[in-house]
Amino acid sequence: MTEGSPLAWLDDSEKETERGVRLSHGPLVKLLERQIHLIGNCVAEILKHRPSVKITINELKKSSDGGLLRSLVPRFLLVQALDNLQAGRLNMLHGYLSVSQSCMRNVVESLRWANAAQHSAQHALAWLNNKDYPKERGFSLDPPVGEIWKKFGYFSARGSHSLSSARTYSALGKPGAKSLLGEELQQMGVETHLRIMNQIGANFLIWITHPQSGFAQALESNTSIKDAIQRMLAELNQTFGVKQAGKT
Repeated sequence: MTEGSPLAWLDDSEKETERGVRLSHGPLVKLLERQIHLIGNCVAEILKHRPSVKITINELKKSSDGGLLRSLVPRFLLVQALDNLQAGRLNMLHGYLSVSQSCMRNVVESLRWANAAQHSAQHALAWLNNKDYPKERGFSLDPPVGEIWKKFGYFSARGSHSLSSARTYSALGKPGAKSLLGEELQQMGVETHLRIMNQIGANFLIWITHPQSGFAQALESNTSIKDAIQRMLAELNQTFGVKQAGKT
């Protein structure tokens, strides 16, 4: 907070909201934050293994090198997904649940594009040039990404827009929501959102460690990250019933 800021009252309100969320949902918040930290480390490691080629975005938009497109564009999209996951966390903690849902919708879309761009240079170019998502031909989304994509409609309905469903959901994160909606509904709404965020994070982790994802090989050489991933996935399986791809 900037001293003397006219929005000091808002900064204080956000801090109070965050204290309340951490007090009521501490374990789920900490689990999400640990996941985001680990995903961030994984993405940083994956970026180290990108092709060592000097090329601008404008040049890449016109590129006919399918291999380069299928390698670079998914990495751009991993960063975009991670940014939105981090933003979703901050908005959730500060009471902006509808905006947090919009961030999570962006996570879902980014991972769908990333997976498609791994399979198809056409999709990579479409994303680079701000085109609509092309029809999938000759490939299908990897199972973890398919699971993530199922949440697109859910996040769209509750994401930031002017309709009543989003406004009601946004109210859940506010300190006054208890008097408007009742404490039980308010707590249930925040917990549901946290659980879904954790599940999206889990499938994000599962996908980038999937043998067919194209990213797993980049993580193989880092023993500490591999061990951290195994511990996290075991904990997530115990909490949410998620399993690493290829295991039963």
